[in-house]
Amino acid sequence: MPITYRLIIRGVFALSLVLATVVFAQPAEVALQGFREKYGENIQVTLNPTTRLPERIGGLNVFLPGLEARVTIGKDDVVGSLLSFIHENRQFFAIDTGNLKLARADKIGERWYVIFGQQYEDLSVYHVKVGAVVTDSGKIISFSSNYIPGIEVSLIPEVTITSAGKIARTAYTRENPRTTLPRDWEPKDEELIIYPQVDSMGYDLHLAWYFLMQGELTNPEVDHYFIVDAMNGEILLKYPAYVEADISGMVQGWVHPVNPNNPPISLEPFSNEDVEASGSSATTNASGNYTITGLSPGTYTVSSRLEGPYAHVWDHSNVEFTHSQSCATSSSCSWDWDEDPATTVQEEDGINVFYHLNLLHDEFYQVILGYNWTNAWTGTSQMLAKVNTPFYDNAHAGSPMEFGSDCFALSSDIVYHEASHNVIYSVFGDWIGFSSGRYNEGYAMDEGFADYFASAFTNDPLHGEGCGGGRDLDNTDLYVLPYNLEGHTGGMIISGAAWDLRTDYTIGADAIDNLVFQALNTMATKSDPYYFSDPNHSNLFESILEADDDNANLADGTPHDRQIFQSFRNHDLLPYDVYSKDSPSDDGNVGSPSPHWRSPDISVDAMANYTGTGFPPHENPELGNPNNVHVRVRNLGYLTVPQCVVKLYYANPSTGFSWAAGHWTHLGDATITNIPAGGEKTDIIPWTPSGTGTGHRCLFVRIECSDDIITEDGNVRQDNNVTQKNINIVNLQSAFTTDFYLHPLPEGVEAERNLKIFYVDAPTDHEITTVLELPRRINVEGKTDSRVIRRRKGCLGILFGGKWEVTAKSTDTGAEVVVPDFSCEKTEKVKLTIQAPDGVARTRDFTIRIVEEWNGEVIGGLDYLVRP
Repeated sequence: MPITYRLIIRGVFALSLVLATVVFAQPAEVALQGFREKYGENIQVTLNPTTRLPERIGGLNVFLPGLEARVTIGKDDVVGSLLSFIHENRQFFAIDTGNLKLARADKIGERWYVIFGQQYEDLSVYHVKVGAVVTDSGKIISFSSNYIPGIEVSLIPEVTITSAGKIARTAYTRENPRTTLPRDWEPKDEELIIYPQVDSMGYDLHLAWYFLMQGELTNPEVDHYFIVDAMNGEILLKYPAYVEADISGMVQGWVHPVNPNNPPISLEPFSNEDVEASGSSATTNASGNYTITGLSPGTYTVSSRLEGPYAHVWDHSNVEFTHSQSCATSSSCSWDWDEDPATTVQEEDGINVFYHLNLLHDEFYQVILGYNWTNAWTGTSQMLAKVNTPFYDNAHAGSPMEFGSDCFALSSDIVYHEASHNVIYSVFGDWIGFSSGRYNEGYAMDEGFADYFASAFTNDPLHGEGCGGGRDLDNTDLYVLPYNLEGHTGGMIISGAAWDLRTDYTIGADAIDNLVFQALNTMATKSDPYYFSDPNHSNLFESILEADDDNANLADGTPHDRQIFQSFRNHDLLPYDVYSKDSPSDDGNVGSPSPHWRSPDISVDAMANYTGTGFPPHENPELGNPNNVHVRVRNLGYLTVPQCVVKLYYANPSTGFSWAAGHWTHLGDATITNIPAGGEKTDIIPWTPSGTGTGHRCLFVRIECSDDIITEDGNVRQDNNVTQKNINIVNLQSAFTTDFYLHPLPEGVEAERNLKIFYVDAPTDHEITTVLELPRRINVEGKTDSRVIRRRKGCLGILFGGKWEVTAKSTDTGAEVVVPDFSCEKTEKVKLTIQAPDGVARTRDFTIRIVEEWNGEVIGGLDYLVRP
């Protein structure tokens, strides 16, 4: 018998509530299994908690119908094939493709981003969409839907749009009694929609009016969007019409390169400006040049205004900035935009805004990001902007954008910020979160990424300086739950993480700008709420990994996951982030500081007899006897880690280890559960060391966690899930002798190798002699006491080795080169003797550190903790 479920869809008719019950087939086990058999067992399916239908599907990486053999794939091919894919799986998705309307299909880089909206009888269903990411070869990577099946709602409104406008005006006046609204503040751009409200029982579906309350002149302080129930007049949603920026100040100027305090750039070329003469027109190129053709010889009035294919700027009083002059066809007709003392309109602000809008389009969005922006409000490619808005010390995005006092129009950062808001609006088909209030993570992303793309274009983390103080993307702002930050403040967290990713590594700024933009486009295809880094929802952290992924399998990592993890870690944005310290000063960041082989989170309890409280002091392991190895695991994330497996390994003492070379032997495992956010937990792994040699051992820990995968296995400094402890405790009488190992370089690696010795906190005013005895098979650059082995037919080879001795005062701060530029063909044992003169006051611990360098970089070492 097939599994079914009941979805209750409630429609509002007149003033009474009518419950309409519709029964749909749930994705039964056989249907889900059939989908997996068809598209792969590794796909990940998440169900919508309300409809219990597939909400997100990842790991597909399969060709859409009919695209596998195509060489060139266009927009119509991707859209049509995706609709066929949905229709072929309609029993699984419960989506009627006849109710889908294409909202967006853009190719950016090597991927297509496709979004459909849901329709019911030609009415849009508010914020319900079906989205997918498709490669340029025709493979679908991910699919997302919050489609509502079986809608039945009356389409005859009981409330007129005029009445809805009066309801909105009355409600706004009641909430803002001191505000005087314009007489013509009334509905504009009205549209009948289906508005769903979700609760634990299902969806309330409303026939509703969606409109903008606005006067003839825009007013950023009062203009609002409303959604009003068309049956009973209930206000279902309202929000301000414009995204605001909190920057203030006033500085005058012409075209400014960065901020209003800079001097103007004279005679900068104005690209993309329309010029007209006698009904014929041309558009200036990147150098500001134009040619109007098709004219008869003579003299014409040549005119222009601040308008072109990508920008149109005018004064808030609806007066255009214009220029005209008389020119003959036989002569040059050139001019400079300048403030005209004779006009009543201040052109300076408009000139600056128009110039920077075109510069942003030409040099960033089109060239670097490969994105041709379409105005979501007008359907054209023009950014619209008004300047000189009276009594408005601010700026807002939208169509048109609006700039108040001079400094907001004269700051290129603010122009780029507001323009980027509009680009992000087009990507998502709405603001990411602004309409839900000023204190949510979606709105913080609205502001944070508008800051990021503005700063990416200027290559300057300071944003808005010279106009109200500004913000700095090169910051250490941290994510804290519960989240309750205003959008501009919260945006600093996510823009800071993105800026770290852009600047802290050698990946390339343009590559990261594209990666961040691809991540936003990926996130826009999701139907979930938008969060910084919530692992249970479609969020930026998940989307940036998806955008970086190169094989549709996040489980095996992505090309830049280590850098992405670290950038998010810098701002406490990782939901789970387990680590053990590599050294006492390790704070969990990568790469960790040297010496990275001194983990304080690994401790041997020799003889397993520790009875104290807290983490035990480290002891040398006892050969042939039971020992306990205590391992401490910390969590830097903001969520409790459900479970991790700690794997313990050992190796003989050495200055350098290789995970790939198999120097480590597995000892045992421990499972640690429920590691609290910002906390730590400890577990014990029993170990009975075997062998007949010294009890000194080197220990290595790998923390395996499905929520925080190892990305750089074996690389202690570059992965905080792995850590190491190479410490040997010795009792110094007059001398002590021990040994350690030197390993050959990995195949294909060339390096100059040196051994160095440091004395750390040793007794003062004494000389300590270090003697290394090397096998003669070790080749040392510049060694003179070599011997030649001969045979009857010639020279067999030259062997090096012998005793190397270095003497240094224990107060010396520099390192002594013990063995310069050595090499070995296989693993070799080195004998070490430390000789201290009689009378050394051994009243405290000190450390003798042997360090191995490759080409001047420390790759490993050993600590000898000397105890009285």
